[in-house]
Amino acid sequence: MNPISVLRFALRRGWCALPLALIVSATLTHAGPSERATTAGTGVIQRPIGVNQLAMPVTNVGFFALDLSTYQGALEFPRGSGKIVGFAGALWFSGRASGSLRTAITEYETEFVPGPGVPGGPGLDPLRYTVYSVSRGDTAGSAAWMERAVPLGAPVDSTGLEPGLIGDQTLWTVYTDAGVTSRVYNRGPRTPIGLEVQLAVYAFNRPPMLKDVLFLHYQLIHRGTDALDSAYVGLWYDADMRTAWIPAGCDSSLDLGYVYRLSDDSEYGVAGPATGMMLLRGPHHPGSGLEVRASSIVGYPNGTDPQSAADYDGVLRGHYPWGAVMIDSTTSLPTQFYAWGDPATGSGWLMPNSVDPKVVVCAGPFHFAPGDTQIVDAAIVVGQGTDRPSSIVAMRANAREARDAFASGFAAVPPWTPPPPPPPLPTLPLSAHPVPSRDAVQFEVLVPAGGARLELDIFDLTGRRVRHVTDSWQPGGASHLTWDGTTDSGRLARAGVYLAHSNVAGQKGQARLVLIR
Repeated sequence: MNPISVLRFALRRGWCALPLALIVSATLTHAGPSERATTAGTGVIQRPIGVNQLAMPVTNVGFFALDLSTYQGALEFPRGSGKIVGFAGALWFSGRASGSLRTAITEYETEFVPGPGVPGGPGLDPLRYTVYSVSRGDTAGSAAWMERAVPLGAPVDSTGLEPGLIGDQTLWTVYTDAGVTSRVYNRGPRTPIGLEVQLAVYAFNRPPMLKDVLFLHYQLIHRGTDALDSAYVGLWYDADMRTAWIPAGCDSSLDLGYVYRLSDDSEYGVAGPATGMMLLRGPHHPGSGLEVRASSIVGYPNGTDPQSAADYDGVLRGHYPWGAVMIDSTTSLPTQFYAWGDPATGSGWLMPNSVDPKVVVCAGPFHFAPGDTQIVDAAIVVGQGTDRPSSIVAMRANAREARDAFASGFAAVPPWTPPPPPPPLPTLPLSAHPVPSRDAVQFEVLVPAGGARLELDIFDLTGRRVRHVTDSWQPGGASHLTWDGTTDSGRLARAGVYLAHSNVAGQKGQARLVLIR
Protein backbone atom coordinates (compact mmCIF):
# COMPACT_ATOMS: atom_id res chain seq x y z
CA MET A 1 0.00 0.00 0.00
CA ASN A 2 1.54 3.32 -1.05
CA PRO A 3 1.75 6.25 1.39
CA ILE A 4 -1.28 8.12 0.09
CA SER A 5 -3.33 4.91 0.22
CA VAL A 6 -2.25 4.49 3.83
CA LEU A 7 -3.50 8.01 4.49
CA ARG A 8 -6.83 7.30 2.82
CA PHE A 9 -7.19 4.07 4.75
CA ALA A 10 -6.43 5.83 8.05
CA LEU A 11 -8.82 8.68 7.31
CA ARG A 12 -11.62 6.27 6.38
CA ARG A 13 -11.22 4.09 9.46
CA GLY A 14 -11.88 6.78 12.07
CA TRP A 15 -9.88 9.09 14.28
CA CYS A 16 -10.80 8.02 17.78
CA ALA A 17 -9.26 4.54 18.07
CA LEU A 18 -6.04 2.91 16.85
CA PRO A 19 -5.95 4.66 13.44
CA LEU A 20 -5.49 7.99 15.22
CA ALA A 21 -2.13 6.75 16.46
CA LEU A 22 -1.24 5.91 12.87
CA ILE A 23 -2.11 9.42 11.72
CA VAL A 24 -0.73 11.74 14.37
CA SER A 25 2.75 11.18 15.75
CA ALA A 26 3.28 14.30 17.90
CA THR A 27 1.36 16.20 20.54
CA LEU A 28 -0.15 19.66 20.25
CA THR A 29 -1.52 21.09 23.47
CA HIS A 30 -3.91 24.02 23.52
CA ALA A 31 -2.97 26.13 20.56
CA GLY A 32 -0.75 29.16 21.07
CA PRO A 33 1.26 31.41 18.82
CA SER A 34 4.64 30.06 19.82
CA GLU A 35 3.83 26.41 19.29
CA ARG A 36 5.22 24.55 16.31
CA ALA A 37 3.30 22.45 13.82
CA THR A 38 2.36 18.90 14.62
CA THR A 39 3.51 16.64 11.81
CA ALA A 40 2.07 13.20 11.08
CA GLY A 41 3.99 10.50 9.26
CA THR A 42 1.21 10.22 6.67
CA GLY A 43 1.29 13.95 5.90
CA VAL A 44 -1.58 15.16 8.13
CA ILE A 45 -0.33 18.35 9.75
CA GLN A 46 -1.85 20.87 12.14
CA ARG A 47 -0.51 24.25 13.15
CA PRO A 48 -1.93 26.74 15.68
CA ILE A 49 -3.20 30.23 15.10
CA GLY A 50 -3.19 32.39 18.21
CA VAL A 51 -2.45 36.11 18.36
CA ASN A 52 -5.57 37.49 20.05
CA GLN A 53 -7.99 36.08 22.63
CA LEU A 54 -8.68 32.97 20.52
CA ALA A 55 -6.37 30.12 19.59
CA MET A 56 -6.96 26.89 17.70
CA PRO A 57 -5.22 24.30 15.48
CA VAL A 58 -5.75 24.31 11.71
CA THR A 59 -5.11 21.17 9.65
CA ASN A 60 -4.27 20.42 6.03
CA VAL A 61 -7.22 18.00 5.64
CA GLY A 62 -10.17 20.30 6.42
CA PHE A 63 -10.52 20.31 10.21
CA PHE A 64 -10.09 23.36 12.39
CA ALA A 65 -10.44 23.67 16.18
CA LEU A 66 -10.04 19.87 16.58
CA ASP A 67 -6.69 18.71 17.99
CA LEU A 68 -6.02 15.53 16.03
CA SER A 69 -3.26 14.42 18.38
CA THR A 70 -5.71 14.04 21.27
CA TYR A 71 -9.06 14.09 19.44
CA GLN A 72 -10.13 16.85 21.79
CA GLY A 73 -11.63 20.24 21.08
CA ALA A 74 -9.00 22.98 21.07
CA LEU A 75 -10.66 26.32 20.33
CA GLU A 76 -9.28 28.06 23.39
CA PHE A 77 -10.73 31.18 25.01
CA PRO A 78 -9.09 33.18 26.45
CA ARG A 79 -5.86 32.11 24.82
CA GLY A 80 -3.52 30.56 27.36
CA SER A 81 -6.29 29.75 29.84
CA GLY A 82 -6.80 26.12 28.87
CA LYS A 83 -10.57 26.75 28.63
CA ILE A 84 -12.23 25.40 25.48
CA VAL A 85 -15.28 26.82 23.67
CA GLY A 86 -15.15 24.90 20.38
CA PHE A 87 -14.66 21.22 19.52
CA ALA A 88 -14.42 21.12 15.73
CA GLY A 89 -15.38 22.87 12.51
CA ALA A 90 -15.09 22.32 8.76
CA LEU A 91 -16.45 23.12 5.30
CA TRP A 92 -19.13 20.92 3.69
CA PHE A 93 -19.84 20.82 -0.06
CA SER A 94 -22.47 19.17 -2.24
CA GLY A 95 -23.59 19.38 -5.86
CA ARG A 96 -25.04 17.31 -8.67
CA ALA A 97 -23.28 16.16 -11.82
CA SER A 98 -25.95 15.23 -14.39
CA GLY A 99 -28.28 14.48 -11.48
CA SER A 100 -25.75 12.37 -9.57
CA LEU A 101 -25.07 13.63 -6.02
CA ARG A 102 -21.45 14.49 -5.19
CA THR A 103 -20.31 15.55 -1.73
CA ALA A 104 -17.02 16.46 -0.07
CA ILE A 105 -17.29 16.34 3.72
CA THR A 106 -15.13 16.84 6.78
CA GLU A 107 -16.95 16.12 10.00
CA TYR A 108 -15.30 13.77 12.53
CA GLU A 109 -13.59 12.07 9.59
CA THR A 110 -12.61 13.64 6.30
CA GLU A 111 -12.88 13.05 2.56
CA PHE A 112 -9.88 15.29 1.88
CA VAL A 113 -6.14 14.71 1.61
CA PRO A 114 -3.32 17.29 1.74
CA GLY A 115 -2.28 18.99 -1.49
CA PRO A 116 -3.73 20.45 -4.70
CA GLY A 117 -6.51 18.94 -6.80
CA VAL A 118 -4.52 16.99 -9.37
CA PRO A 119 -6.12 14.00 -11.14
CA GLY A 120 -5.81 10.84 -9.10
CA GLY A 121 -4.72 12.74 -5.98
CA PRO A 122 -1.68 14.84 -5.14
CA GLY A 123 0.48 12.14 -3.54
CA LEU A 124 2.41 12.48 -0.31
CA ASP A 125 4.59 15.57 0.14
CA PRO A 126 4.50 16.81 3.76
CA LEU A 127 7.24 19.37 3.08
CA ARG A 128 5.06 21.28 0.60
CA TYR A 129 1.53 20.19 1.54
CA THR A 130 1.72 21.57 5.04
CA VAL A 131 0.13 24.42 7.02
CA TYR A 132 2.15 27.60 6.49
CA SER A 133 2.24 30.48 8.98
CA VAL A 134 3.42 34.10 8.89
CA SER A 135 3.09 36.72 11.60
CA ARG A 136 3.54 40.46 11.61
CA GLY A 137 6.97 41.42 12.87
CA ASP A 138 8.19 37.83 12.56
CA THR A 139 9.76 36.82 9.25
CA ALA A 140 10.58 33.25 10.27
CA GLY A 141 7.84 31.73 8.08
CA SER A 142 8.27 34.04 5.08
CA ALA A 143 10.95 32.05 3.28
CA ALA A 144 9.00 28.76 3.31
CA TRP A 145 5.81 30.62 2.32
CA MET A 146 7.44 32.27 -0.70
CA GLU A 147 9.42 29.22 -1.77
CA ARG A 148 6.86 26.44 -1.34
CA ALA A 149 3.38 27.84 -0.64
CA VAL A 150 3.20 30.50 -3.37
CA PRO A 151 3.66 27.97 -6.24
CA LEU A 152 0.65 26.12 -4.76
CA GLY A 153 -1.51 29.27 -4.79
CA ALA A 154 -0.76 31.03 -1.49
CA PRO A 155 -1.31 34.80 -1.64
CA VAL A 156 1.42 37.44 -1.78
CA ASP A 157 1.39 41.13 -0.89
CA SER A 158 1.07 44.01 -3.37
CA THR A 159 4.79 43.88 -4.18
CA GLY A 160 4.70 40.19 -4.97
CA LEU A 161 7.80 39.75 -2.84
CA GLU A 162 6.31 38.99 0.59
CA PRO A 163 3.58 36.65 1.91
CA GLY A 164 0.01 37.88 1.74
CA LEU A 165 -0.32 38.50 5.46
CA ILE A 166 -3.81 39.56 6.59
CA GLY A 167 -4.10 40.82 10.13
CA ASP A 168 -1.30 39.90 12.50
CA GLN A 169 -1.07 36.16 11.81
CA THR A 170 -2.13 34.22 8.73
CA LEU A 171 -2.14 30.46 8.19
CA TRP A 172 -2.54 28.94 4.72
CA THR A 173 -2.97 25.41 3.45
CA VAL A 174 -4.39 23.48 0.49
CA TYR A 175 -6.27 20.18 0.38
CA THR A 176 -8.43 18.21 -2.06
CA ASP A 177 -10.89 15.36 -2.44
CA ALA A 178 -9.12 14.24 -5.65
CA GLY A 179 -8.30 10.53 -5.47
CA VAL A 180 -10.39 9.88 -2.33
CA THR A 181 -12.80 7.10 -3.32
CA SER A 182 -14.41 6.17 0.01
CA ARG A 183 -16.96 8.15 2.00
CA VAL A 184 -16.50 9.09 5.64
CA TYR A 185 -17.22 6.35 8.20
CA ASN A 186 -16.88 3.62 5.52
CA ARG A 187 -20.26 4.53 4.06
CA GLY A 188 -19.45 3.20 0.64
CA PRO A 189 -17.64 4.40 -2.48
CA ARG A 190 -17.60 7.99 -3.66
CA THR A 191 -16.74 9.71 -6.93
CA PRO A 192 -14.19 12.49 -6.34
CA ILE A 193 -15.24 15.94 -7.44
CA GLY A 194 -11.73 17.28 -8.01
CA LEU A 195 -12.43 20.01 -5.46
CA GLU A 196 -9.35 21.96 -4.39
CA VAL A 197 -9.70 23.99 -1.20
CA GLN A 198 -7.23 26.74 -0.40
CA LEU A 199 -7.81 27.94 3.15
CA ALA A 200 -6.37 31.03 4.84
CA VAL A 201 -7.10 31.57 8.55
CA TYR A 202 -6.18 34.96 9.98
CA ALA A 203 -6.60 37.09 13.09
CA PHE A 204 -5.92 40.58 14.41
CA ASN A 205 -4.26 41.56 17.66
CA ARG A 206 -5.45 45.18 17.78
CA PRO A 207 -7.49 45.40 20.98
CA PRO A 208 -10.16 46.28 21.61
CA MET A 209 -11.19 45.50 17.99
CA LEU A 210 -11.63 41.94 16.69
CA LYS A 211 -9.95 40.42 19.73
CA ASP A 212 -12.53 37.59 19.94
CA VAL A 213 -12.70 36.75 16.22
CA LEU A 214 -10.92 34.35 13.85
CA PHE A 215 -11.44 34.79 10.08
CA LEU A 216 -11.56 31.99 7.49
CA HIS A 217 -11.05 32.64 3.77
CA TYR A 218 -11.85 29.71 1.46
CA GLN A 219 -10.97 29.60 -2.22
CA LEU A 220 -12.75 26.66 -3.87
CA ILE A 221 -11.37 25.61 -7.26
CA HIS A 222 -13.05 23.02 -9.48
CA ARG A 223 -10.18 20.89 -10.83
CA GLY A 224 -12.49 18.07 -11.93
CA THR A 225 -14.26 17.38 -15.22
CA ASP A 226 -17.98 17.35 -14.34
CA ALA A 227 -20.09 20.50 -14.07
CA LEU A 228 -22.05 20.67 -10.82
CA ASP A 229 -25.53 22.14 -10.53
CA SER A 230 -27.43 22.91 -7.32
CA ALA A 231 -24.14 23.26 -5.46
CA TYR A 232 -24.11 24.26 -1.80
CA VAL A 233 -21.45 25.00 0.79
CA GLY A 234 -21.86 24.79 4.54
CA LEU A 235 -19.82 25.87 7.52
CA TRP A 236 -20.25 23.15 10.15
CA TYR A 237 -19.47 24.05 13.76
CA ASP A 238 -19.47 21.81 16.82
CA ALA A 239 -19.07 24.08 19.84
CA ASP A 240 -17.83 22.64 23.12
CA MET A 241 -19.59 23.95 26.21
CA ARG A 242 -18.44 21.18 28.57
CA THR A 243 -20.94 20.66 31.41
CA ALA A 244 -23.45 23.38 30.52
CA TRP A 245 -26.88 23.09 28.88
CA ILE A 246 -26.22 24.59 25.47
CA PRO A 247 -28.99 25.25 22.93
CA ALA A 248 -28.27 26.44 19.40
CA GLY A 249 -29.79 29.42 17.65
CA CYS A 250 -29.31 31.74 14.72
CA ASP A 251 -29.44 35.38 13.73
CA SER A 252 -30.28 35.52 10.03
CA SER A 253 -29.55 39.26 9.88
CA LEU A 254 -25.91 38.43 10.62
CA ASP A 255 -25.81 35.05 8.78
CA LEU A 256 -24.80 33.70 12.19
CA GLY A 257 -25.38 30.30 13.77
CA TYR A 258 -24.39 30.02 17.40
CA VAL A 259 -24.63 28.19 20.71
CA TYR A 260 -25.08 29.64 24.17
CA ARG A 261 -25.35 28.50 27.79
CA LEU A 262 -28.45 27.95 29.91
CA SER A 263 -26.46 26.85 32.98
CA ASP A 264 -23.11 27.39 34.65
CA ASP A 265 -20.24 25.08 33.87
CA SER A 266 -17.06 24.01 35.60
CA GLU A 267 -14.78 26.18 33.44
CA TYR A 268 -16.46 29.56 33.08
CA GLY A 269 -19.04 29.62 35.85
CA VAL A 270 -21.86 32.14 35.57
CA ALA A 271 -20.23 34.25 32.83
CA GLY A 272 -20.05 31.47 30.25
CA PRO A 273 -19.28 32.74 26.73
CA ALA A 274 -21.42 32.25 23.64
CA THR A 275 -19.81 31.31 20.32
CA GLY A 276 -20.87 31.05 16.72
CA MET A 277 -20.02 30.73 13.05
CA MET A 278 -20.97 33.48 10.60
CA LEU A 279 -20.88 33.77 6.82
CA LEU A 280 -19.24 37.00 5.65
CA ARG A 281 -19.20 36.32 1.91
CA GLY A 282 -20.91 33.49 0.08
CA PRO A 283 -20.40 32.02 -3.39
CA HIS A 284 -21.47 34.17 -6.31
CA HIS A 285 -24.54 33.28 -8.31
CA PRO A 286 -23.61 32.72 -11.99
CA GLY A 287 -26.73 34.42 -13.32
CA SER A 288 -26.75 37.61 -11.28
CA GLY A 289 -23.11 37.60 -10.24
CA LEU A 290 -24.27 38.53 -6.75
CA GLU A 291 -22.89 36.85 -3.67
CA VAL A 292 -25.18 34.27 -2.11
CA ARG A 293 -26.03 35.02 1.52
CA ALA A 294 -26.83 32.29 4.00
CA SER A 295 -29.71 30.36 2.45
CA SER A 296 -30.29 28.40 5.64
CA ILE A 297 -28.90 27.90 9.14
CA VAL A 298 -29.54 24.46 10.57
CA GLY A 299 -29.22 23.32 14.17
CA TYR A 300 -29.55 19.77 15.47
CA PRO A 301 -28.84 17.87 18.71
CA ASN A 302 -25.86 15.63 19.32
CA GLY A 303 -26.48 12.06 18.19
CA THR A 304 -28.68 13.02 15.22
CA ASP A 305 -25.78 13.64 12.83
CA PRO A 306 -26.08 12.94 9.08
CA GLN A 307 -25.77 9.28 8.13
CA SER A 308 -25.39 9.48 4.34
CA ALA A 309 -24.38 11.75 1.49
CA ALA A 310 -28.07 12.53 0.98
CA ASP A 311 -28.33 13.58 4.64
CA TYR A 312 -25.42 16.02 4.30
CA ASP A 313 -26.95 17.43 1.12
CA GLY A 314 -30.29 17.76 2.90
CA VAL A 315 -28.73 19.77 5.72
CA LEU A 316 -27.06 22.05 3.18
CA ARG A 317 -30.50 22.62 1.66
CA GLY A 318 -31.99 23.60 5.03
CA HIS A 319 -33.38 20.32 6.39
CA TYR A 320 -32.68 18.39 9.55
CA PRO A 321 -30.16 15.52 9.16
CA TRP A 322 -32.99 12.98 9.35
CA GLY A 323 -34.67 14.60 6.36
CA ALA A 324 -37.49 16.56 8.03
CA VAL A 325 -38.07 20.20 7.28
CA MET A 326 -37.51 22.67 10.11
CA ILE A 327 -40.75 23.95 11.64
CA ASP A 328 -40.91 27.31 13.40
CA SER A 329 -42.52 26.53 16.75
CA THR A 330 -44.09 30.02 16.95
CA THR A 331 -45.84 29.82 13.56
CA SER A 332 -45.94 26.07 12.83
CA LEU A 333 -44.62 26.94 9.36
CA PRO A 334 -41.53 25.59 7.56
CA THR A 335 -38.43 27.73 7.87
CA GLN A 336 -34.84 27.77 6.69
CA PHE A 337 -33.49 29.39 9.85
CA TYR A 338 -33.36 27.35 13.01
CA ALA A 339 -34.34 28.81 16.41
CA TRP A 340 -34.24 32.44 15.25
CA GLY A 341 -35.51 33.85 18.58
CA ASP A 342 -33.58 36.00 21.02
CA PRO A 343 -32.39 33.95 24.01
CA ALA A 344 -31.11 37.10 25.73
CA THR A 345 -34.72 38.27 26.12
CA GLY A 346 -36.43 34.88 25.93
CA SER A 347 -38.54 35.86 22.91
CA GLY A 348 -39.28 34.02 19.66
CA TRP A 349 -38.46 30.47 18.63
CA LEU A 350 -35.83 29.00 20.95
CA MET A 351 -34.24 25.55 20.97
CA PRO A 352 -35.20 23.36 23.95
CA ASN A 353 -32.53 22.41 26.46
CA SER A 354 -29.77 20.46 24.76
CA VAL A 355 -26.22 19.29 25.21
CA ASP A 356 -23.65 19.64 22.43
CA PRO A 357 -25.77 20.77 19.44
CA LYS A 358 -24.27 21.39 16.00
CA VAL A 359 -24.92 24.32 13.67
CA VAL A 360 -24.38 24.54 9.90
CA VAL A 361 -24.46 27.88 8.06
CA CYS A 362 -25.34 27.07 4.44
CA ALA A 363 -25.18 28.98 1.15
CA GLY A 364 -26.51 28.06 -2.29
CA PRO A 365 -27.51 27.04 -4.81
CA PHE A 366 -24.90 27.92 -7.40
CA HIS A 367 -23.41 26.41 -10.55
CA PHE A 368 -19.84 25.11 -10.31
CA ALA A 369 -18.20 24.31 -13.64
CA PRO A 370 -14.73 22.86 -14.23
CA GLY A 371 -12.18 25.65 -13.89
CA ASP A 372 -14.50 27.81 -11.77
CA THR A 373 -13.37 29.45 -8.54
CA GLN A 374 -15.70 30.37 -5.70
CA ILE A 375 -14.77 32.44 -2.65
CA VAL A 376 -16.31 31.90 0.79
CA ASP A 377 -15.42 34.03 3.82
CA ALA A 378 -16.47 33.24 7.36
CA ALA A 379 -15.65 34.08 10.96
CA ILE A 380 -15.67 32.32 14.30
CA VAL A 381 -16.87 34.70 17.00
CA VAL A 382 -16.96 34.47 20.79
CA GLY A 383 -18.58 36.83 23.26
CA GLN A 384 -18.34 36.94 27.04
CA GLY A 385 -20.29 39.25 29.31
CA THR A 386 -20.90 39.37 33.02
CA ASP A 387 -23.53 36.61 32.82
CA ARG A 388 -24.97 34.21 30.24
CA PRO A 389 -27.48 36.60 28.58
CA SER A 390 -24.92 39.39 28.28
CA SER A 391 -22.51 36.90 26.68
CA ILE A 392 -25.03 36.43 23.86
CA VAL A 393 -25.28 40.20 23.45
CA ALA A 394 -21.46 40.49 23.43
CA MET A 395 -21.13 37.73 20.82
CA ARG A 396 -23.61 39.46 18.51
CA ALA A 397 -21.77 42.76 18.96
CA ASN A 398 -18.51 41.04 18.04
CA ALA A 399 -20.20 39.50 15.01
CA ARG A 400 -21.41 42.91 13.83
CA GLU A 401 -17.94 44.35 14.36
CA ALA A 402 -16.40 41.50 12.33
CA ARG A 403 -18.96 41.95 9.53
CA ASP A 404 -18.42 45.71 9.31
CA ALA A 405 -14.63 45.42 9.48
CA PHE A 406 -14.61 42.78 6.73
CA ALA A 407 -16.95 44.82 4.51
CA SER A 408 -14.65 47.86 4.77
CA GLY A 409 -11.49 45.89 4.05
CA PHE A 410 -10.50 46.38 7.71
CA ALA A 411 -10.00 50.10 7.08
CA ALA A 412 -11.07 51.05 10.60
CA VAL A 413 -8.82 48.55 12.37
CA PRO A 414 -6.15 50.38 14.37
CA PRO A 415 -2.69 50.26 12.80
CA TRP A 416 -0.26 47.64 13.97
CA THR A 417 2.14 48.83 16.64
CA PRO A 418 5.41 46.93 16.87
CA PRO A 419 6.05 45.51 20.33
CA PRO A 420 8.68 47.34 22.35
CA PRO A 421 12.18 45.91 22.01
CA PRO A 422 13.23 43.62 24.83
CA PRO A 423 15.30 45.26 27.53
CA PRO A 424 19.04 44.87 27.05
CA LEU A 425 20.58 41.99 28.90
CA PRO A 426 22.62 43.02 31.91
CA THR A 427 26.35 42.77 31.46
CA LEU A 428 28.93 41.32 33.77
CA PRO A 429 32.44 42.76 34.12
CA LEU A 430 35.08 40.89 32.10
CA SER A 431 38.70 41.92 32.38
CA ALA A 432 41.81 40.76 30.49
CA HIS A 433 45.50 41.24 31.41
CA PRO A 434 48.18 41.86 30.50
CA VAL A 435 47.31 44.09 27.56
CA PRO A 436 49.24 43.88 25.35
CA SER A 437 50.48 40.32 25.78
CA ARG A 438 53.18 38.23 24.05
CA ASP A 439 51.66 34.85 24.96
CA ALA A 440 49.01 33.94 27.56
CA VAL A 441 46.13 36.25 28.56
CA GLN A 442 44.41 36.02 31.94
CA PHE A 443 40.66 36.68 32.28
CA GLU A 444 38.53 37.44 35.26
CA VAL A 445 34.72 37.26 35.00
CA LEU A 446 32.16 37.64 37.77
CA VAL A 447 29.72 34.74 38.19
CA PRO A 448 26.47 35.29 40.14
CA ALA A 449 26.09 33.77 43.57
CA GLY A 450 25.14 30.14 43.37
CA GLY A 451 27.19 29.56 40.23
CA ALA A 452 26.27 29.46 36.55
CA ARG A 453 27.41 28.14 33.19
CA LEU A 454 30.17 30.30 31.69
CA GLU A 455 31.02 30.54 28.01
CA LEU A 456 34.17 32.36 26.88
CA ASP A 457 35.25 32.80 23.25
CA ILE A 458 37.92 34.83 21.44
CA PHE A 459 37.08 36.57 18.13
CA ASP A 460 39.11 38.57 15.64
CA LEU A 461 37.87 41.93 14.38
CA THR A 462 36.08 40.34 11.42
CA GLY A 463 33.84 38.45 13.83
CA ARG A 464 35.46 35.06 13.16
CA ARG A 465 35.87 32.90 16.22
CA VAL A 466 39.53 32.18 16.89
CA ARG A 467 39.32 30.12 20.08
CA HIS A 468 36.63 28.57 22.22
CA VAL A 469 38.06 28.84 25.70
CA THR A 470 35.37 27.24 27.84
CA ASP A 471 31.72 26.27 28.24
CA SER A 472 31.52 24.99 31.80
CA TRP A 473 29.86 25.43 35.16
CA GLN A 474 31.65 27.90 37.41
CA PRO A 475 31.05 28.64 41.10
CA GLY A 476 29.80 32.05 42.19
CA GLY A 477 32.31 34.86 42.52
CA ALA A 478 35.36 35.79 40.44
CA SER A 479 36.29 33.10 37.92
CA HIS A 480 39.79 33.08 36.42
CA LEU A 481 40.59 31.59 33.03
CA THR A 482 43.55 31.62 30.65
CA TRP A 483 43.93 31.82 26.91
CA ASP A 484 47.31 30.53 25.79
CA GLY A 485 47.31 32.56 22.56
CA THR A 486 46.54 29.63 20.25
CA THR A 487 43.66 29.02 17.86
CA ASP A 488 41.15 26.17 17.94
CA SER A 489 43.45 24.30 15.55
CA GLY A 490 46.38 24.61 17.98
CA ARG A 491 48.38 27.18 16.02
CA LEU A 492 49.68 30.43 17.44
CA ALA A 493 47.25 33.28 16.82
CA ARG A 494 48.61 36.12 14.74
CA ALA A 495 49.58 39.42 16.29
CA GLY A 496 46.70 41.87 16.41
CA VAL A 497 43.61 43.04 18.26
CA TYR A 498 41.06 40.48 19.52
CA LEU A 499 37.79 40.60 21.43
CA ALA A 500 36.87 38.26 24.25
CA HIS A 501 33.14 37.54 24.75
CA SER A 502 31.69 35.97 27.87
CA ASN A 503 28.16 34.72 28.49
CA VAL A 504 27.03 33.84 31.99
CA ALA A 505 23.40 32.70 32.11
CA GLY A 506 22.47 35.19 29.37
CA GLN A 507 24.48 38.04 30.83
CA LYS A 508 27.27 39.09 28.49
CA GLY A 509 30.63 40.75 28.87
CA GLN A 510 33.36 41.89 26.46
CA ALA A 511 37.05 42.71 26.79
CA ARG A 512 39.62 44.00 24.25
CA LEU A 513 43.07 42.40 24.11
CA VAL A 514 46.20 42.76 21.98
CA LEU A 515 48.70 40.09 20.99
CA ILE A 516 52.22 41.06 19.97
CA ARG A 517 54.77 38.63 18.57
